[in-house]
Amino acid sequence: MRARILAIDFVNDDDRFGLVLERFSQNETRLCLRPIVGIHHQQDAVDHLHDALDFAAEIGVTWSVNDVDAITVPLKGGILGANGIVGAGFAIATGAAYSAKLTGDGRVAVAFFGDGAANQGVFMETLNVSSLWKLPVIFVCEHNGFSEFSPAATVTSGEIVDRARAFKISCEVIDGNDVLAVAKATSAAIEGARAGRGPAFIEAKTYRIQGHFEAEHLFLAGAKYRELDEIESWRKRDPIDRFGQFLLDQGKADARQLSDIETRVAKRVDEAVRFAQTSEPADTEIAFDLMFDGQKA
Repeated sequence: MRARILAIDFVNDDDRFGLVLERFSQNETRLCLRPIVGIHHQQDAVDHLHDALDFAAEIGVTWSVNDVDAITVPLKGGILGANGIVGAGFAIATGAAYSAKLTGDGRVAVAFFGDGAANQGVFMETLNVSSLWKLPVIFVCEHNGFSEFSPAATVTSGEIVDRARAFKISCEVIDGNDVLAVAKATSAAIEGARAGRGPAFIEAKTYRIQGHFEAEHLFLAGAKYRELDEIESWRKRDPIDRFGQFLLDQGKADARQLSDIETRVAKRVDEAVRFAQTSEPADTEIAFDLMFDGQKA
């Protein structure tokens, strides 16, 4: 059966490759990266846009599209997607870095992960190949002290940064709650990657204020894995508050300006929450197309 193209997101400006969402049948939809045949320019993709919007509506996804260029935002913005597999971003970022090296376009890939994900085997594999091939990739470990409900010290041996050092990768350990320290370290890493010096590893020491998930108190049923005093001590080191104070101390902003920013952000979040609460829920029957294929009784 010939696939029905639902959406196209061009990867390169020369439009030779595209991220294609194709429906092969009622129960089979695939997302793939492949050369585009018969569609030679982004403007030609307009014909498929309405189908894409219809499909998005079917699965309960809202699209905001002003023109055809809007469908190119995800890849042009440099976001290669997200998934629920712990540590999967390592290989995705390394592959993107390999592509950037082959094309010589100056792009740098970044993999963000927590200390728990650093225990996945693919982490070592990608450190090895990225160092060997001098790939422009930055590994950013947001070391927040916990792997789900387990303190890092109970599941991770040694220092995570030493794993990258073993592959002769440029490494830096920083205060992840210091905006300026993060900016300085990442700027240096990007500069090095673009200069052909290969990958960099940044371990940003921080803390997970919130729980592993919002309703974890119900899941834990009275048990606890950390003390409230510990949480409150880290809350005082909030990076937004610290940077705000820095701006005030340096005369870069005043209290009213910072308050206006907080007000605008809170309003945007409230609007998003109201939209989610008032939107019609997705049709539960689509679960048999997207997740439980062939399992409908």
